[in-house]
Amino acid sequence: MASTSKRQQRRPCLPSAALCALVVAASLGSALVRCQTGGFGSPSPGPGQCDASGPRQECGWNGIEDWKCASKGCCYDGKTPTEVGTANVKYTAPVCFKPNGGASTYDLSGGFTAAANGNGLQGTLKQSGTGTQPELGPDIKTLTILVENVTPDILHAKIGAPGRWEIPKSIFLTPNVTASNGPANYQFNYSASPFTFAVARADSNGEALFNTVGTRLVIKDQYMEISTTVPETAALYGLGERTSSTGLELRRDGIPLALWNRDHQAALPDQNVYGSHPILMDVREDGSAHGVLLLNSNAMDVVLTKTRVQWRVTGGVLDFYFLMGPTPNAVLDQLTTIIGRPVMPPYWSLGLMNSKYGYGSAEFYHQILNGYGNASIPLETFVSDSQYMNHDEDFTLGDKFPLAEMKDFMNRIKAQGQRWVPILDPNIHIRKGYAPYDSGIKQDIFMKDVSGKPYVGQLWPGACHWPDFKNPNATTWWTSMIKSVYDDLKLDGLWIDMNEPSNYCTGDVCWNDDTVPARNDFVCMLGCVSGRDQVMATAGNKSITLNESYFNPPYAINNGDNAYNISYKTVAITAYHYDGTLVYNAHNLYGMLETLATASALQKLRNKRQFILTRSTFLGSGAYAAHWTGDTNSKWEDMRWSIPTILNNGIAGISFSGADICGFMMKATDELCSRWAAVGAFYPYARNHHSDGWQEFFRWESTSTVARKVLATRYRLLPYLYTAFFDSHTYGCPVARPLFFTFPADNTTRNIGEQWMMGDALLVSPIMYEKTTSVRAYFPQGTWYDFYSGRVLDASAGGKWDYVSVSVIPKPPFRKCCCPCLPFAVSVPGMSM
Repeated sequence: MASTSKRQQRRPCLPSAALCALVVAASLGSALVRCQTGGFGSPSPGPGQCDASGPRQECGWNGIEDWKCASKGCCYDGKTPTEVGTANVKYTAPVCFKPNGGASTYDLSGGFTAAANGNGLQGTLKQSGTGTQPELGPDIKTLTILVENVTPDILHAKIGAPGRWEIPKSIFLTPNVTASNGPANYQFNYSASPFTFAVARADSNGEALFNTVGTRLVIKDQYMEISTTVPETAALYGLGERTSSTGLELRRDGIPLALWNRDHQAALPDQNVYGSHPILMDVREDGSAHGVLLLNSNAMDVVLTKTRVQWRVTGGVLDFYFLMGPTPNAVLDQLTTIIGRPVMPPYWSLGLMNSKYGYGSAEFYHQILNGYGNASIPLETFVSDSQYMNHDEDFTLGDKFPLAEMKDFMNRIKAQGQRWVPILDPNIHIRKGYAPYDSGIKQDIFMKDVSGKPYVGQLWPGACHWPDFKNPNATTWWTSMIKSVYDDLKLDGLWIDMNEPSNYCTGDVCWNDDTVPARNDFVCMLGCVSGRDQVMATAGNKSITLNESYFNPPYAINNGDNAYNISYKTVAITAYHYDGTLVYNAHNLYGMLETLATASALQKLRNKRQFILTRSTFLGSGAYAAHWTGDTNSKWEDMRWSIPTILNNGIAGISFSGADICGFMMKATDELCSRWAAVGAFYPYARNHHSDGWQEFFRWESTSTVARKVLATRYRLLPYLYTAFFDSHTYGCPVARPLFFTFPADNTTRNIGEQWMMGDALLVSPIMYEKTTSVRAYFPQGTWYDFYSGRVLDASAGGKWDYVSVSVIPKPPFRKCCCPCLPFAVSVPGMSM
């Protein structure tokens, strides 16, 4: 009994962590758990050190408990989301992370002086204090700042340091706009210590459009951070490219939006895909709009909350352009002054195009032409996927596409007034005796890996190299390769694909043993190594000087919503261009650089306005090429999701944009394909493209009926559509526009993503739900006319919702009263009007 009594008097054995009390600290609306001072383990984070929406560096492990995280002196957020959007897309972020809210400030040393060009101010920023988050690298102590007037409506502000990577401005096809010393329509207000700044309109009541007061400025070699406050009532757009499951307006849930080009199916939403468009449009409650352009090609996250926008960039400089608007169309005018006006396409490219992954012979091409012709569906352009090649090798013809038969095909389509656009991928098969490979090696035009050898990866034909389109000699070589095809087959344009660039393999150095066959399963068959030590041990180069932090960057963007390594399934970020530029800096430009080389080649060969269709894009790509939204599924939601993607492409200056009509993967039903034909007839770029099964419009009688009707409408409207493209090319305004572009003061229009304006006079409101024959559409203030029946819908007293009945033969467009007269074509090719 005595021993029992002693046991009862003893305190129970507690885990050491129980000495650490748990307290809740509010930070930007999230509950964070930290360990009180005096507890077991590392000191607890101080006040303000834990930012739920700040950059998170892992401090624990998956499933760590809050008290264990606290005992490590780290921040814990038990409310970290695990899904993004509304389509069950998983999101991964550490719940236990290193303190991330520490201050980082700079002072303006010596004030501003006149800029060298006489059109602005320049100064020096010096770090004050000790900086923050050393795990992200050392701070840059001294910075330069330039603030200059581009036009009265465009303010340029650049923060950087000598020798840092900047996008070469020569890639942009900018219109002739000279700097102006006239009265600026903006105010630039700043504080010298600590340095903060705010941008406002000159005629405003002082409301800031961009305001860094109360935020931190972090500038490290491989991590830069800057933030602005933003009203909760503002509507934000842009920052593509991604398929959105939540509509047109950007989410403001604190989950980072990654900008990093990658080959990722558009059918999987809410993740970064083929293009990077670092332009943010901000529309305020009164309908006024402005834009924030960050001209930077490095991997980045942009984090949007209800009250803040934060840019996190992994290199380069903070090269901002503030676009004063004050209307959405004015913002696009100003944006395209910097990055180039949208391309003016050739008239024929506005007609219907058709392609498929899987047409296996030249004879099959004739069958498709017969199918469209027999169904009286006007087909303007035949687009060829890679099956025409010899085992997916560029600039070749396969056994079932002999030159004689291809010439017969070309003679036929030319006689019928049609066009031919074949595909090219950038990767070049490593095979001796293959002329593009042999000449590319001889002319030294391929990108190099970190060991100094041509970078090796894998794609359709097997082991490959990638042309260095930053090298002028590569453009000359590319032109000669295209000419080798053009001399035999007078192509009318080119489709360039897989140019993120896509790669089956992941590795800083890979090698080819000449046994990798052509395959399309995306399985890497090469030997590859990653990491500085592994490369030096394997590649035989012991003099690699590239810092380890470029093999494993200190900050991981939210690539694929799971912080995937940015070298994953692409050319390694440690590879480099002919001038020493790392892919780490220029990866997002690769597709655009290929577009420029292709545009140069076609101009020399054809001396006409060219047609180029590119998958990978950056800001400015729209000045050279059309773009499609990538690999969608043949599903109803994919059709709906295509609209916000196309509209956001327009906000990025890519007006000539569309999606694969009827979907690319899976098999469409006749109902879905019919409805999608009606939607796609009012895309700026219209192409039926697919891989699984057969879904050309003529495959179903019901779809043929719909296609004939809606394409007849499109062809009748070609003069109007062509005029809309001319306006876009002249002023920058999109061809397919969100409703708020035309009606910015109507707040109801701000998140309508299933209707759009085609030009300035047509409102498109299609059926996009299965087994539905009516659509609830919004009609902004005005008088509207049904394009087909002439029925009047009176919204003159104010915007209104109304149901529009739509049979299987659709009637999607409405015309606004008092708009300019719509020009019509007199006849439609292949159809009786």
